[in-house]
Amino acid sequence: MHLIRTMGKRPELGVLISLGVVWLVFVFLSRGKFAGLGNVAALLAQSAELGIVTVGVAFTLICGEIDLSVGSVYGLSGLLFVLLADKLGSVPAFVIALGIACTAGLVNGLVTTRTMVPSLIVTLGMSMFLRGLIYFTTGGFTRTFTELDFFINALGGPLGGGFNISIVWFLLIVVIFTVILRMTQYGNFVMAVGGNKEVARAMGIEVNQVKLITFVLCAGLAGLAGMISASRFRSVAATTGTTTALEAIAAAVMGGCLVTGGYGTIPGAALGAVLIPAVGAGLVMSGAPAYWYQAFIGVVLVAAAVLNLVVHRRTIGQ
Repeated sequence: MHLIRTMGKRPELGVLISLGVVWLVFVFLSRGKFAGLGNVAALLAQSAELGIVTVGVAFTLICGEIDLSVGSVYGLSGLLFVLLADKLGSVPAFVIALGIACTAGLVNGLVTTRTMVPSLIVTLGMSMFLRGLIYFTTGGFTRTFTELDFFINALGGPLGGGFNISIVWFLLIVVIFTVILRMTQYGNFVMAVGGNKEVARAMGIEVNQVKLITFVLCAGLAGLAGMISASRFRSVAATTGTTTALEAIAAAVMGGCLVTGGYGTIPGAALGAVLIPAVGAGLVMSGAPAYWYQAFIGVVLVAAAVLNLVVHRRTIGQ
């Protein structure tokens, strides 16, 4: 009961323990290769990009909504950044791509709040629409930067020692949005709306406005992550981001966010974003078939959702 009470106060505790167990298991199975510097650097770079998306997804879940379009926003933003950087320069390309990402979030929020259509359906439709644009624009082929400049390298260039600068952006985003959620009026409103929107509305909170801002932030972070990814790989494929939405949702839930809203933390979601790539890399290095990765994520996602709900209910009951 003490552990349940502690997990209720610190939702990230469960994913932290899971990450430690996964790390030890794969270090043993891979005979130490999993803990090698090269693997750790690659793992953190992948976790950083997924983690930035996950922070936005976590805010959306805590607000009582869900965004399935982040993977397509991620891919489209990276693609636009690559295509426009060669014509307009990297900084204008970044601003335009980020603006289009935020516009997609704005449309998601407006349709959801004005029509009362569930965000699951709205964002799924947006995801399919944007993915269609990606395939139409690329023809299914990979697009690459023709020239690299300082700004592109500052987004996703090497940091030294095999590590990537995306790790720095990830940590900054986690700190900033942790402060926003815990120490600002908007963060309090997000928790209140996700907990019970009718009560929040009765308290004078502009529920639709809070949700609208959350959708825009979520899409903006997905767009930022997509451009960081494009900068790291120096290119964007038509399939970039196809699994990102489900991985980000899984990471946020594993990190303690309730799918019903009103509960969760940003550090927990960030740890979940480290756990998922760690599982994928660990399975590969241990010689396990690749399809076990999705099977594992599916099982753990459901288990984490159930555990979070049980812990939250018992904590409230106490």
